[in-house]
Amino acid sequence: MTVNKAFIRTTATVACLGLATSVSSAVTLPTNVISVSASAGGQSGTVDIDISNAIVVGDALQWVATSDISILDGGDVVATIQKDTSIIMGFLPTAPTGDASIRMTFFVQANTVADTVFSISSGALTNLAYTNADALATGGITVTDSNNNGAEVRALNAGGTRFANFGYNAGLTFADLIDGSVVGDADVGNITTVAGGSLADAENSAAPGVFLPIGPVTEMEINYSFELTAGDQASGTAFFIVFPTPASAALLGLGGLVAVRRRR
Repeated sequence: MTVNKAFIRTTATVACLGLATSVSSAVTLPTNVISVSASAGGQSGTVDIDISNAIVVGDALQWVATSDISILDGGDVVATIQKDTSIIMGFLPTAPTGDASIRMTFFVQANTVADTVFSISSGALTNLAYTNADALATGGITVTDSNNNGAEVRALNAGGTRFANFGYNAGLTFADLIDGSVVGDADVGNITTVAGGSLADAENSAAPGVFLPIGPVTEMEINYSFELTAGDQASGTAFFIVFPTPASAALLGLGGLVAVRRRR
């Protein structure tokens, strides 16, 4: 197994760890903003995108892949992270009275000869210190046939029934989302498309725009885990946001302003 500490910089890269800390001293940023692991045909590898590759834009930490990245085992390509895979971590300077969020988008291609298991994880935002919070999560995944023989993606989270996990407090689950039951493929835990086709599924933690109580929050992260047929492509996007409940914000002198702004 190879762990590749990726230092694939864009022209806008800055030494952002200290800068981000000065933007929001209440939030601890991860060493790796996103990690992608793949295993296929007895080989495995991991690409960790170090925080030094990200940039700070306003109150968000951002990284975008500007080209394809190979996941290697030794010199062998296990799978590919494709261009435009990205991560955005948002943190208001007023945390814990503001919000914290993670938006992750991925594009991956399986090993050319063997079905491939992927684990795609955001880094964790920690030291959030919310005493009482509301949260919202959304996620989606698409499978695309790349070799004209059909394609399937199989969920590996929640006992093989969900593709995405939205976790908090280092081990708790806010939501397991995307069961793969779509029109034309009602089976839970997988999405199958015909030769040359593409098929997607998406799910929210509640009705669109509805935030659910989550209680105290100190940490948050997103993980996708799935198996993809050889040579085919999968893509997905997820969004996870946490902010103080109106009552806890009022105790800190903000009244309902935070809730009003975020519930539009």
